[in-house]
Amino acid sequence: MNDALSLQERPAEAMRLAQEVFTQTSNWIEFFRETLGVEGFVRKLFPTVDEMRYFEESHEHGQIQEMLTALRSQDTGKGDTLEPQRMITVRLPKSLHEFLRVQAEELELSINKLCISKLLQTIDEKMVPEERGGRRGRRPGPQGPRKKKEEEVATQQPAQQPYGSQTPYGNHAPYGSQTPYSSQPLRSPQPNSYQQPPQRPHFG
Repeated sequence: MNDALSLQERPAEAMRLAQEVFTQTSNWIEFFRETLGVEGFVRKLFPTVDEMRYFEESHEHGQIQEMLTALRSQDTGKGDTLEPQRMITVRLPKSLHEFLRVQAEELELSINKLCISKLLQTIDEKMVPEERGGRRGRRPGPQGPRKKKEEEVATQQPAQQPYGSQTPYGNHAPYGSQTPYSSQPLRSPQPNSYQQPPQRPHFG
């Protein structure tokens, strides 16, 4: 791959490299990975968003898409032997799901193959709605480990106060310095006022 090419010369270079890969493989996944994938030569030739948009509008990009479609037509369903498969869950309105189902029947395709065909096509940014509010669902990329249920329960429970700093009736002083019903401190106990009776004389 020639990195010293101008922007106008890069589409022809991408086409030349795509033709080489096309003659070396019969699997569309491998072809996509080497051409349009994240680590493919197309992204290396057009690293910025504007440069990629320029290439997607070129005639060469359309020809590479046709090569990809030709290889997908020969798909035997054994793509999982080349690289791991991933699954995504997409929330759809019922009417849109029915539209995809009918379209797949008309084209004699599975809904899965129809969705992949749509995902491989270039999308116009003007047709992408703006994201409003918080983004729902899982974020793309590797996900962190989920917390254990015990840890989640522990974080929901309030921390216990040390004994004596709080009573079940509220934020009162420790027992002995204040009663739970009055703000006055307890009185000190009075000495015993009971007196012993006088000793009776003893007669022998």
